Order: sequence, then C-alpha cells, then structure tokens
Amino acid sequence: MTKRRALSGSAVAVAVFAASFVSAARSQERSAPPAPGPAVIHSDEKHFRNLRQLTRGGENAEGYWSPDGRQIIYQRKNEAEGVACDQEFVVDVASGASRRVSSGKGRTTCGYFTDGGRRVLYASTERADAACPPPADYSKGYVWPMYAGYDIVSHALDGGGPKRLTDTPGYDAEATLSRDGKTLP
Repeated sequence: MTKRRALSGSAVAVAVFAASFVSAARSQERSAPPAPGPAVIHSDEKHFRNLRQLTRGGENAEGYWSPDGRQIIYQRKNEAEGVACDQEFVVDVASGASRRVSSGKGRTTCGYFTDGGRRVLYASTERADAACPPPADYSKGYVWPMYAGYDIVSHALDGGGPKRLTDTPGYDAEATLSRDGKTLP
C-alpha cells in the first residue's frame, strides 16, 4: 500500500479548504459549511481564501470528512496534552470542538467514517500492547513505522459496539472502504 502524506497544522487548514472544494464539486448537498475565520493563514497566499485552521499544537494528520461534511476524523499526538501516541479525534467543523474517539491506548492511524457517519474505522496497536510502541528512528529523515501490532478496528462514535476487523500478524493498517462501505479493498 502507498502511505498518504501526513499533514501538519497549516496544511490541515489547506486540506480543509481543498477537501470542502472537492466535496462541493462532487455533491452540492454535501459540502462543508462555510465558517468564519481568517481569510488566509499566510499573508503571501494568493490562491486560497476562506481558510480556517481547525487544529493547534501537537502533530495533526490524515484528516478525512464525514459523509455529511460536518466533521473530520484525524490522528493527533500532543505530549503537552498527555497524548503521547497518535490517537483518533473528531472535530466539528462549525464549532471547532474536537474530541478523542479512540481509547487512548496504543497507537492509531488512518481513521475514516463509515456506516453513514455513525461509526469510525481505523488501525490500532492497542490489542497488541496498550503502551505506545517505540518511536521510529528519524535520523535519516521521515519514516513511517510499520508496527506488526496494527489491526483494523471499528466502533460507534461514542465508543460502543467495538469490532476488531483483522486479527493477523503483520501491518494491518491504511484500510480504505469500498464506495458502498461494505468491503475493505
């Protein structure tokens, strides 16, 4: 599988704009609602407007829209806030309120909404070990650690109805959903 490039603070804001543009182009009824905020994040930006930064501090990456365009699921790490390992969060685009939807155990990646936005799906190392796995060695640049303990899990937004979708040795992560949401290709 090809790893998608992770986004940082300002890049997440650009992704919010770009994703809402793509979403609006695909379906007029599903675009993200416009929100008040700064016209631009960088004063030298000439191509984007109506940007709003939704995350601050820490490392925030891999944001994906809910089907109704009102929420984004993303992974977050912020040791200053006690989030030592990537965890899955959902942000309400209109209010900017964010909450963790993963358990806080292990490390997570690649979250998506499923079942019409009622459930989330992501990879987690939690069942292999509740502790954070050892950090990657970045001495030669950015690398993505491929922990063998990742498995794909799913649960309701409130954490109920958990399902472990994979239970095999190896790197079970970076799942995508079929268009109808019924299979993991």
